[in-house]
Amino acid sequence: MTYFHLGELIHKQAQKYKNKTVLKYQNESGAWVEMSWYLFADKVMKTAQALADMGLQPNQNVGIYSQNMEKYLITDFAAYANKAVMVPMYATSSPSQVKYIVNDAQISLIFVGEQFQYNNAYKVQQESQYLQKLIIFDRSVVMRPEDKTSVYFDDFVPAGDNSESLALVQARMKQLKESDLAT
Repeated sequence: MTYFHLGELIHKQAQKYKNKTVLKYQNESGAWVEMSWYLFADKVMKTAQALADMGLQPNQNVGIYSQNMEKYLITDFAAYANKAVMVPMYATSSPSQVKYIVNDAQISLIFVGEQFQYNNAYKVQQESQYLQKLIIFDRSVVMRPEDKTSVYFDDFVPAGDNSESLALVQARMKQLKESDLAT
C-alpha cells in the first residue's frame, strides 16, 4: 500500500475517485449537499493558494476554531499543502482558552466557524500580540463595525486565484515529507 502526505492525499484520491462522493454536508438552507472528490480537491487547492497569497509560511501555526463543517476539512488540507501546522480548538472553547492557545502557539491567523467563535476570537485578537487575522466560515456571522482585519472565507479564497500562488503551492507540495508536522 502506498502512503501519501496529507498535503497530497486529497489530490491523489481525486485522481482515483473523480466524481464519487467524498462527503455530504448541510448548506445554509439546511439541504444536504454531496461533494465529489474532484470538487473537494479543487476547493482545497484554491484555499491553499489563498493561504500562500496572504503570506502563509511553511511550519507556520494556523488556528482553527469551529464546529465540524466542510470548510474546516478544506482548510485543514489546504494548510497541509502549504506545509503549515493546524492548531485545532474546540468549538466550545472559552476566550481564555483560545487566548492561551493563540499566544502559546503564536498564531497570527485563525479560522472561525459561527458567531460564538467569531466573538471570542475577536476579543482575543484585541488582547493578543500575535493574532492578526480572522477568516470566518459562516456568512451569517455579523462582524463588529470596527473590525477591519476579518474576512469571510468565501471572499478570502478568490484572492489566491493567480499563477504565482499556484506555483508556490505546487512547489511546497513537492517538498512535503513524512516528518512534516500536521496538527
